[in-house]
Amino acid sequence: MRCPRLLLPAALPLLTLPLLSHAQSLTVAAGEDLGAIVQTPAADQFIITGGKVTSLQQGEGQDTFNMSGGELGSLNQGGAMDDFLMTKGTIKGAFEDGDTARFKGGSIGSIDLKMADNFLEMSENLGVETIVVGNVVSGLGNDTYILAGGTIGRDLSTSSGKDKINVEGVNLKGEIRAGQGDDNFNWTSGKIGKKVDMGADNDTATVSTLDLSSSTVLLDGGTGTDTLTFQQAKVGQGALYVNWESINLNQGSQLTLNDSLALGDLGSDQKPIAAATGTGTLQVDATSTLTSRHGSIVSIQNGNKASVVNAGTIDLSRGNDAQGRLTIQGNYTGNNGTLRLNSMLAGDGAASDRLVVSRGAIGGSTQLLINNLNGAGAATAQNGIQVVEARDGAVSTATAFVQTQTLSAGAYDYRLFKGGVTAGSENSWYLRSTLVAPPA
Repeated sequence: MRCPRLLLPAALPLLTLPLLSHAQSLTVAAGEDLGAIVQTPAADQFIITGGKVTSLQQGEGQDTFNMSGGELGSLNQGGAMDDFLMTKGTIKGAFEDGDTARFKGGSIGSIDLKMADNFLEMSENLGVETIVVGNVVSGLGNDTYILAGGTIGRDLSTSSGKDKINVEGVNLKGEIRAGQGDDNFNWTSGKIGKKVDMGADNDTATVSTLDLSSSTVLLDGGTGTDTLTFQQAKVGQGALYVNWESINLNQGSQLTLNDSLALGDLGSDQKPIAAATGTGTLQVDATSTLTSRHGSIVSIQNGNKASVVNAGTIDLSRGNDAQGRLTIQGNYTGNNGTLRLNSMLAGDGAASDRLVVSRGAIGGSTQLLINNLNGAGAATAQNGIQVVEARDGAVSTATAFVQTQTLSAGAYDYRLFKGGVTAGSENSWYLRSTLVAPPA
């Protein structure tokens, strides 16, 4: 049953419709200029295709809102699980208390979904912009955001709950702030202005198919045991990735590390109180690459040991000067990965890129791939050419590195050895030469 259209001009401040036991359906079209509207506690429907309405307060029922044109001062959908669809038009102020919202075109001043298991999808239709001028906020509950297009002028913030945030094309000019709870963040396209803060508890984040090599966006795992995974992504600046216990380079990802990457978090003595994790692990899969000129991987908490597991490639050779370094303060494990270096095949102490491991264990199996950087060959009488440095008590297994290529320069062949002849060199790795006898 359709309720009579008891609508007042905008000059009259409020229209309160009768508290009917049946649902109410209202339509506002072009040319109409109406005041404040309050709908019933039943499951109401409101459609606006044009005209102006000062404000709309839907009731406690499971309400439906559909906007394809016109102007609305503000919208509050009330209690129950309401539906919202907007394809065009303007809500000048706040849209509040929505539950399942699809925003496909038009402009909204701000969005506050409040408490519930909310769903918000933002996208853009051809030729129609989708804009939230201010903030997007949700309260307690397990919220889902699918941000496929449009613009958010400020921040997106969630409260406690297991929230899912997919950034798939939106231009979000501020920050993403996830609250307490095991949250999930996925970034495949679009822009974020400042940072992503995952908040407390055990969160997961995945960055796919993006080039963040010159990005300034901070990804913060917060407290708890958090996992950040890169898939087909290019990444730079370790300082932009903080408070993660696991960082994974997968599916052809590339990390260029010329600063320090600190793993783990320090916990919090403020509510919600969280113990420090202190450290974490960086894993490189068989298709991915970690490149470094002078980078380091450390634990955020002094005394702990970071871990690196390499099934892919660690490449220290990009500088073409045999001065590349990667320092790991903790453990290094090769999982049939590769270590790529430039070395000058000459005498003892000749220049070479170098993997440096401090205080931890060196194990697994890593293939060593050496490029001779203008070395003419020479005899080595002492330790040789250092390619892996174990220091501050680091200990290596006898099979941690494997030579898989023939290395020759001038009249000399070079082979890989664990340990040197000087004290303290027992766990480092060296190239040493032997003179090749000329044919008889």
